[in-house]
Amino acid sequence: MRGCIFCKIVGGKLPAFKVYEDREYLAILDKFPVSRGHVLLMPKEHADNLTMMSDEAAKELGTTLKRITRKVDIALKPDGIKVVSNIREAAGQEVFHMHVHIIPVYGKSSDPYAAEIGVQRSTRWKDDKGIVPVQRELSRKEASELLKLLEMKD
Repeated sequence: MRGCIFCKIVGGKLPAFKVYEDREYLAILDKFPVSRGHVLLMPKEHADNLTMMSDEAAKELGTTLKRITRKVDIALKPDGIKVVSNIREAAGQEVFHMHVHIIPVYGKSSDPYAAEIGVQRSTRWKDDKGIVPVQRELSRKEASELLKLLEMKD
């Protein structure tokens, strides 16, 4: 779809740190991760959200999601993992190309809003000093280290 950032990544027009790729799906490290190892899984074929996907594509998504989530769990050994897909703006969807966040959690979540309903930090959330935390961009060094750990070999 014209103008879709994920379609540009899928088409090779924008760079990304690829964790997994097959004919139908692409998984990348989130450029602004909410935790170490935050991965985004997306279908290569554009669909605005899960409700817009075919039943067959949704079934394949589930299988691929399980595989990648298991790799994240084994490689990074988090205390937990959040699997989240926001549908429409009211739910927090910012990129209107179906994608699933695979978010490793280490220790107790410092974001009570995210812990409660399983979503990324809201700009409404503030830490105990009243400061809205800013997610920083993933560095090449961090990405390289994570990609080595997440090699998708079975």
